[in-house]
Amino acid sequence: MGGGITILAIGKTLGGLFGPDRMKNILFRMHPELKDIAQSVQLMKFECSQCKEKTIDGWQYELDGEKKQITAATICNSCGTEELSRQVTIELEEKRVGQLISNWWYMNDKDNSGFKNYNVTNSITQKAKDNAIAYTQLFSQNSLKEYNLLIMGNPGTGKTHLSKAIARTLKARGFKVGYIPAVELFNKIKATYNTGSTERLFDEMKQLDLLVIDDMGVETTKLNDVSWSVRTWNEIIDARMGLKNIWTTNLDDATLGDVVGQRTFSRLYENTRFIDLFTDDYRKNKRIT
Repeated sequence: MGGGITILAIGKTLGGLFGPDRMKNILFRMHPELKDIAQSVQLMKFECSQCKEKTIDGWQYELDGEKKQITAATICNSCGTEELSRQVTIELEEKRVGQLISNWWYMNDKDNSGFKNYNVTNSITQKAKDNAIAYTQLFSQNSLKEYNLLIMGNPGTGKTHLSKAIARTLKARGFKVGYIPAVELFNKIKATYNTGSTERLFDEMKQLDLLVIDDMGVETTKLNDVSWSVRTWNEIIDARMGLKNIWTTNLDDATLGDVVGQRTFSRLYENTRFIDLFTDDYRKNKRIT
């Protein structure tokens, strides 16, 4: 062949289909720098880097007495298809999880509630912060003996702040976390009645690693909605049984039972750690006198 190039016999390979000259041209179009210097060019089958089967088309040639090789790919079509399928599956799952969290994340992106900026005012708030941090750490280590957290206390003591701090921390660590005020949750459920998607909403709820429901007890303002509210709380608790939840409320034990129903109230105590924040409203200290 011209330029001293020799194409060896290649049998039933791509060279058998396209011919030695065409295969030579393909190589030299890919690597024109080899046209006048490569010797004994041969089309061969090389190992796939994944399955190790000799399924990769490529060329072997001599350059200055040393054998070299160039392959058209590093993995075969079969492995490439599997890898592509795996990547697509991963991307679809990431998209699904992202959409799931987006549907259940009712916290402003600018909200910076964290443990470092939680306002400790006395021993009660310090203990509450310590318990919230401990819950977060045990959650990350999958070592929780008590799955749920019920934060009870009067307004202005930092219940919402602590629940947001836990939610933001665990979400940043890759857990599927939902955060939603009870009012928004009930509005969300009501909205599904018009679309027939209630079952799908509850299915989504079950997929979350952690669901934080803030401000239990303020979701119902009309007397004729009370029975519906109690029934809905039962459905929510049923859907999240055996899963990890955080609830916050301004109500005490006696009042909360009346609002959410005694059955729900009883089940709130199962596998639950309590944080008591019945103390002074820290916002009183910020009043201008």
